[in-house]
Amino acid sequence: MTDQLRFVASILSIFTHELNNHTSIMNESAGLVLDLIEIKGNSEDCGFEQISSVTGGITNQIKKTTTLVKYLNRFAHRMDIPISNYELNEVVEELIMLMNRVLNQKEIQIDLDLIKDGLIIYGNPSVLQYVIFSIIQGFLSCLKSGDKIIIKTLSVDSNAEIRFQFNSEQKLSLDIMNADKKWDYSEYIKQIGAGIVFGAQGATDLTLTIPLVKEG
Repeated sequence: MTDQLRFVASILSIFTHELNNHTSIMNESAGLVLDLIEIKGNSEDCGFEQISSVTGGITNQIKKTTTLVKYLNRFAHRMDIPISNYELNEVVEELIMLMNRVLNQKEIQIDLDLIKDGLIIYGNPSVLQYVIFSIIQGFLSCLKSGDKIIIKTLSVDSNAEIRFQFNSEQKLSLDIMNADKKWDYSEYIKQIGAGIVFGAQGATDLTLTIPLVKEG
């Protein structure tokens, strides 16, 4: 299996597990509503407040599920036209939202600090997502429960930057993060004309630099 196919398979696996959790919650809540109706059916207390509370929870869960499905839909459609103009913040946020289950399991918090106006880049967003995914997997293999990663997007000269800052007692390096070689992104960085620097802003950061080159 190619690297990118394995990446897509990983995202789909994360998504389907999370979707299963969402549907289980809605199913259990719907069952509770039926139970309340049956129990309260012949009583003076119709249980309206309880039923309203549970159905409100179902509505909120449906909204969360719909948002998750929209992220996957965007992720999939990025592969329809591999080379295009894309909005950097959307690409970053989309990937992080689809990885939430893994982050929660590892008890690693990711905070997004995205540039206000966004950045339009011409290139292959799916390859960039693979690189970001691989970098985060490298972090996850080293960081401990309770550690935090801050991901920033910036505009510096003629480049866009994605800066990963980590809050951890662990001493990290590119060699440590890439020790198992499972997610090798070196060739893909070349494909998108990007560069990567560890510790540019100190001992606790990794910066991915992408040229701001637009079509035409």
